[in-house]
Amino acid sequence: MTSVTRNVAGFWTTAGVKSGTIDLNVVGEAGLVGQTASATVTYTDVHVLEPVQLSATVNGGSPFVSLTTGSLVTLSNAAATTGINADRAEAAVTGVSFSTPAFVLTGLSPSATIAGGGSVQGTVAFNPEYRLLGGDHTAQLRLDFAYADSEIVGIEALNSMGWTVSAHVPTNTPAPTGETLHAWAATGGSLRYSARHTGGKETLFESFGTVRTPESQLAISASFTEPAPSPGVEFLSDILSLDGTASETFILQLSYDDAALTELASNLTPFVGFLSDIGKWENATEANSGREAYVTAALLGYKGSFLQALALDSVDDLQNLDLSHYLGAYGWDAVSHKAWAVINHNSLFAVVAVPESSAWGIGMVVLLAGLGLRRLTARVRGM
Repeated sequence: MTSVTRNVAGFWTTAGVKSGTIDLNVVGEAGLVGQTASATVTYTDVHVLEPVQLSATVNGGSPFVSLTTGSLVTLSNAAATTGINADRAEAAVTGVSFSTPAFVLTGLSPSATIAGGGSVQGTVAFNPEYRLLGGDHTAQLRLDFAYADSEIVGIEALNSMGWTVSAHVPTNTPAPTGETLHAWAATGGSLRYSARHTGGKETLFESFGTVRTPESQLAISASFTEPAPSPGVEFLSDILSLDGTASETFILQLSYDDAALTELASNLTPFVGFLSDIGKWENATEANSGREAYVTAALLGYKGSFLQALALDSVDDLQNLDLSHYLGAYGWDAVSHKAWAVINHNSLFAVVAVPESSAWGIGMVVLLAGLGLRRLTARVRGM
């Protein structure tokens, strides 16, 4: 006969520490693997525990609700039954996970333990690093549990708990110089982000589109810097560093300093530029990749907003619009003082100015040729 000490979860008729012989199956018992016994194993100093019994409340009430930022989730382990099995096994939180990294559960450690009669709490919050995610967003929260003492005999797996979480994030997030803001998007999700630089020309960055590549999960980042003087380049905005959109097609829009444009030569035209591999600022559509888009020549240097160019009433209409059909289009709006481009790449971006003749040259040639629709084999190069 083998004598060992083990904790046991289960219901007994009396409480406390037990001594004696208990009939248990030896096979698979921790510490006894490979040993044999004719029928029983003798356990001494057996500590009888009631099984974990978890419950949850949200803001002190029903758990069967959706969560929002600020929601307080309380997890409790029932107290032991008086007079019978007066000790309750401890539970452990083994996992706290959201379906997107844009949410966090503050105050609740993924390794927290919950004693019998005890509780732990966590508050839903929006991850401040993900401030590019302007608008309404949802995610799924999942909490996983296990017995704190995994060697207790007779334990069973504990059920997970889950909720739907939502948050409204203000648009035009303030972005100090050099501070990186983040966003997260998956297939079918929106690429609608915005941030305003708090330094320099206080440039407003906006993007619009939908993730269309199957099984995509994009971690997007953006930051602003002030441009340094560059020979032959007239900067009308601060410089935006954008990364993480992969090959998705989206509209990039940057505000520009109209007063600075007015002070320059009257024939200068603003457009969204990118810093090329050879260190030149060129039209942002130059770096587009993938299939060449068919786009009307009227959308090359369009004078007006992208909503007007795409004949849309609202940015909400972009959700079901395949922007790849407009890849390469670009323009500027003299009313809102914003330049825009339909692109599918990342880079350093800024609104720069070039003589109007060079910005419109290719488009005018196409128009004069009477081609309403053409394959874009070349796009306008800037400085």
